[in-house]
Amino acid sequence: MILASDITSLNESSLREYGALLSVCVVVFIFCAPVVFYYGYTIWKVRSWENSFLKRKALRDDYNFALTYVVLIGMLLKQDPREQAAKSYFLNKILKRLSAESIDVEEIFKKVERKDVRVKHVAKWTNLRLTSVEREELLYALIEVVYMDETLVRKEMSLLLDFVHYTDIDKKQLNSMMASHKQRLAREAEERRQRQKKERKAIPTKSNRDRAFEILGISPFASEEEVKKAYRELAKRHHPDLFHGEDPAMQEAAEARFIEIQKAYELVSQ
Repeated sequence: MILASDITSLNESSLREYGALLSVCVVVFIFCAPVVFYYGYTIWKVRSWENSFLKRKALRDDYNFALTYVVLIGMLLKQDPREQAAKSYFLNKILKRLSAESIDVEEIFKKVERKDVRVKHVAKWTNLRLTSVEREELLYALIEVVYMDETLVRKEMSLLLDFVHYTDIDKKQLNSMMASHKQRLAREAEERRQRQKKERKAIPTKSNRDRAFEILGISPFASEEEVKKAYRELAKRHHPDLFHGEDPAMQEAAEARFIEIQKAYELVSQ
């Protein structure tokens, strides 16, 4: 049989325990609430900022397609700023093709430089706004930008892998695209070498006789008297005897010059 005093004692004990538990909860809330609030606020701020130029409700058109190029290439430039002029020129060609020259590229680049944009956000945005073909085209353009400085750095590869991870593009497709682009670069380099080789062959080389006239300082159509006159003047001016007592190196140079003048005269006199 439970007495009233026992019930009162039990209620008082429960109230004390409940009060202690409530106190603990209040303390935990006081310490954790600011952290949770700050974390939530930070996420909201990041997403609001990302949505400021990649809006969720944006239409699927060439302008927004071009916008993804600007954002992603800006992110790549942040990872590896080398060959920035070439990369910017490549981007401007894309914008011109898509009739999106009105995009303020420099302003977006500055925003991307100031704060990190999550690749996840951009990739998911492209999932909603672009077709699979457009996403692959975008990825191939990024690969072109990466290899403009002929070096793929770890951070650039990480960005490409993140982009592929959050889209429906398979990693095998990424590897295939990269291999294809490297093969294209190798082929273009070989074509340039072959073209330069042909150009070098096409350049007419001067004959020994032409060079002989140059040494004597006269026209190839000069008369015999003009040839003799030019030879006598040069021989008189550069005769080794004139350099007797000078530095040995200067004497050797004078003698070599005199020999070339003689050989040139002999050649044009034939």
